[in-house]
Amino acid sequence: MRHSNKEPLQREKILETLLKGIGDAVCIYDLDCKLLLESAHARELFGESFGKPCLNKTQCVRKSKETGAPFAWTETRADVHHHSKTYSISVFPIQDESGKKLGCIHIAKDISVQLELAAKTRELEQIRKELEGNAGFENIVGRSSVMRKIFDAIQVVAPLETTVLIQGETGTGKELVARAIHKRSLRSERPFIAVSCGALPETLLESELFGHVKGAFTGAIADKIGLFQEANHGTLFLDEISETSPATQVKLLRVLQEGEIRRVGSTKDEKVDVRILAASNRDLETLVRERMLREDLFYRLNVFPVYLPPLKDRQDDVLILAEHFMRLFSLKNRKKIGAISKNAQKVLQSYPWPGNVRELANVTERAVILAKDETITENELLLPVIKPSKGKTFLSDEAVTPETLASMSRLKIQEALDKNRGNKTQTARELGISRTTLWRRIKEERSGS
Repeated sequence: MRHSNKEPLQREKILETLLKGIGDAVCIYDLDCKLLLESAHARELFGESFGKPCLNKTQCVRKSKETGAPFAWTETRADVHHHSKTYSISVFPIQDESGKKLGCIHIAKDISVQLELAAKTRELEQIRKELEGNAGFENIVGRSSVMRKIFDAIQVVAPLETTVLIQGETGTGKELVARAIHKRSLRSERPFIAVSCGALPETLLESELFGHVKGAFTGAIADKIGLFQEANHGTLFLDEISETSPATQVKLLRVLQEGEIRRVGSTKDEKVDVRILAASNRDLETLVRERMLREDLFYRLNVFPVYLPPLKDRQDDVLILAEHFMRLFSLKNRKKIGAISKNAQKVLQSYPWPGNVRELANVTERAVILAKDETITENELLLPVIKPSKGKTFLSDEAVTPETLASMSRLKIQEALDKNRGNKTQTARELGISRTTLWRRIKEERSGS
């Protein structure tokens, strides 16, 4: 076979093609640092600056000739767009079959993003350590006496298998407490799965929790495991437990009592090993008296109760939380915000925080975005003025009585449903009642009561 004359040409074409497809910046030099070949990416990143002349020529030539071993260094330089970037540059000497030095290959990787992410990770870790040392643990922040009692309760119950019921207003951090319990439990390496029971219709919630078998209902084209099975050997957090239907409550009770679930459409019971943490922003004892929550389920859930107070009842924590959010959102938005002015602190402490910690987080993030220098002032807080509402009255769950419920005419409920395009969660929120109460009222109207 006579192909010796073609081989050098073929090898050169193969090498050129290879260099075109390489994502890193690659240059090949001879022993005098004369550029022989370069990748397309090298030209895109550096133009003439990378390949001509050789990077760190003196060091490269000396090491290549003396040792013949690969070596590397890190270098910061500007690319063709004049952006300063950091590169990890590796040098691989080229030798012939007898060991004679012929030149070297430079491979440069842009590590600017990795370095930036590493710096952010270190900064976040430092913030976390500071917060754990000064204001609690995990992602729960607070120094007030009531929060310290909650921290103590979490540490006591976390290593056990006890079911925990977490109660408190919306935005007080119930899921954070659930995650802290799981993280400090013996199941911490297993799944933690959270589900909002009020966010799904009854039929869909049952399928999500327990799974279904093929053909159980229209659209069930295959078997599906539920969240209980996904959380097996781990923790399942049931938020808004008060919004579950009576049928779902019976199934939840069976899981708590027997450790068994049954998929929708199945006749077979399946064992699961799941720790249940539940939460509600409503008074469950009141719901038990109103027969909207099974009494036996309530007592099964309420083995170890944890109550999270509203932010207005823990004013000592407002500034600590605000500073915590200021740091996190400054980092997130790449801004150097380091302080909250005295006047802004007074405004934060005097505001009643109806949306609790969640509202404070939103207000702080907005202030960080609007801040013109390194200090947040009262002008950036943009807090609403709390005034008595005129016209529309929002009723708390405790204020819902047969009289007030009866005053909600069928027309009023239908108007609200139409306005919210049938969204019952939004309709209930607008009427000032719970979703379950709305369902009951609709049912009563349909039955002619």
